[in-house]
Amino acid sequence: MAGQYDDYRPIPAEDLPAKYAGCFKLLELSFTPPNDFDRVMTITGQSLQLITDGDDNGKRGKTLVMHAGYQKAIWELREGHLRYCPSQQRLWRRDPDIEDHPGERRLLNSWHPVKSIEDEYHIGERSNDRNRNYAVSSTIMREAKRAQWFRQVERGVRIDPCVWYRKDGHVVCIRGDTDMAVTQTFDPRNMGNQVVEQAKRICEWLTVDGKSCANLLRMFATPWLEPYKQLSFVLSGHGGDGKTLLLSNAVQRVLGDRKSFPAFKTTGYCDSGFSLNRESMNDMMAGMAFAYDDEAGEVTERMLPLLRALSTGATMSARVVGGKYYSMTPTATIVILTNMPFADSSEPSDKRRFIKVEMHPSEGRSYEQYHAIELFIREHPAALYAASCRLWEQGDEPEMVNLSPARAISDEMYWLITEILTNEEKCGQLVASRDAYRNEFHKPIPGDVMSLLGLANGITKVWGGQKRVVRVQDESRFDVYRHAVKAEEVDDGSPVTPSLRCRWSLTRSCRPHCSVSSATMCRPIPTRARSTGRSSRSTPMWTPVRCPPTWRRMRWFPRRDSWSSTWT
Repeated sequence: MAGQYDDYRPIPAEDLPAKYAGCFKLLELSFTPPNDFDRVMTITGQSLQLITDGDDNGKRGKTLVMHAGYQKAIWELREGHLRYCPSQQRLWRRDPDIEDHPGERRLLNSWHPVKSIEDEYHIGERSNDRNRNYAVSSTIMREAKRAQWFRQVERGVRIDPCVWYRKDGHVVCIRGDTDMAVTQTFDPRNMGNQVVEQAKRICEWLTVDGKSCANLLRMFATPWLEPYKQLSFVLSGHGGDGKTLLLSNAVQRVLGDRKSFPAFKTTGYCDSGFSLNRESMNDMMAGMAFAYDDEAGEVTERMLPLLRALSTGATMSARVVGGKYYSMTPTATIVILTNMPFADSSEPSDKRRFIKVEMHPSEGRSYEQYHAIELFIREHPAALYAASCRLWEQGDEPEMVNLSPARAISDEMYWLITEILTNEEKCGQLVASRDAYRNEFHKPIPGDVMSLLGLANGITKVWGGQKRVVRVQDESRFDVYRHAVKAEEVDDGSPVTPSLRCRWSLTRSCRPHCSVSSATMCRPIPTRARSTGRSSRSTPMWTPVRCPPTWRRMRWFPRRDSWSSTWT
């Protein structure tokens, strides 16, 4: 460090350890092999001579002036291997070269977040361990923030030779800068324009439309390129449609355990009455880029507040069993993979936070096609992230997607939808009578049902006098349910209306009734009860005989209009 830090002085704070400045100046590399006491191995593969006290010509034994982990952290701060990221307010450490190759260790320009100095450098085992001196770690953090003395890490993505990061509020791409340190570096092997285009086609094949495809692509680079901590993603499907395959290979396999947390449990996090479960999960998510739940259950409105806090990065309490509380700011982008309903909220903030992706059903698709995606990711680990970075270059606004509800429409929801469609044909208004609903189901319309369908309370005079009704407030959301109901048609092409939808009369009688015309055969068949919040036991229903819907077959990796860009 000849001359570089001659004028450096640490900030004279109250908790500044007296021996910090001496360690900063005196720590030097040594040619003597490490002995795990006063000489330790460094990230460069060389020995670091630690500062000791004592000896006095053998009269008393040597002791380290401070723990070896703290001295190593101070040396790495001085040499630029430990840096501060202002946008995440967190320390980042250079990744070590652990590959088996001849010659000296390489200095990699890839970094990982530091949960704490004590955990990163293996100082003590418990929070109250006597080897831990939190004044030293506080000093290192405080000094690392001084950009005039120490280099810092930018929040962004590196896929050589390209680097994406935020500048003046926009994502920009620079090429050829090998020195810039960013929070995420990917292996650029086998990269090219054709590979990025094929990554886009994979996302198109996995999703139902262009909007869901764009949202799925946007997800991959979100932890490093979103302007501020805001977005969470909901991948909704029917099971076996590639959700878990995509996350386990493109996220967990590529990023590893240091940046991906696959054990996040939505229900356990939101419904746990014992706060230690939630606080332990917060501790495990600290510093992560992704946290995902690959088997999420139904998400209700009462679960949304905690998910909002995770999504926006609100300060939370975290601890491990037997440890002390500490405050942490969530950094992980939450991804919920579910085959169950997700509570849609009419709040604009929730529409902005929870980005939805509708996965294409797996009917008509083979295992080999999904396995080909897995092989593609193994061969090109950075392809999906490069495509995502290019999408972020074009803008920050995700697409608005309303999830297809066909598998989650309850009897009450079906009644409301068909009633609204009937009134639209008769009187030109998208309304349904609240009194008629109460007469049918003997209860008021639940608030979560109104939120799902995009309804609001209102009054109409269309039937003479003022009548209490619910009317469609969010037509884009209601249209999704409209199309799902209209898709359920009998063989002759006539839509299924409430008079044709035969079921047990749960409100008036204990025996089944059927009002289907004699032209349509009816027979009682056991079917699974719809997800209405009632018991999920199998109930016999009168159902018109009809063929199952035929899913549209798509060829492998269909090409659609996609973003044009050049990989140079």
